[in-house]
Amino acid sequence: MLVALPGAAVALLALTFREPIRHERTTSTVRVDDTVRYVRANGFLYAALMLGAAVSSIGSYGLYGWVPALFQRVHGWTAHG
Repeated sequence: MLVALPGAAVALLALTFREPIRHERTTSTVRVDDTVRYVRANGFLYAALMLGAAVSSIGSYGLYGWVPALFQRVHGWTAHG
């Protein structure tokens, strides 16, 4: 709690600052077909990213299921604390 107090004070202080006025206007119009074309052109990259995320999730779920049994067997812990 004591460590969080300075952060809370800075957060309250940040509320008193005004956002600077923006002088330039930028508009970005990206059409859906442009996005689809970009994803298809880089399909291997997106497939690798999705496959990596899936494999990482499978590994994490397997680890979460295995670690409690490891602690029970190695350290003699019980399932109910």
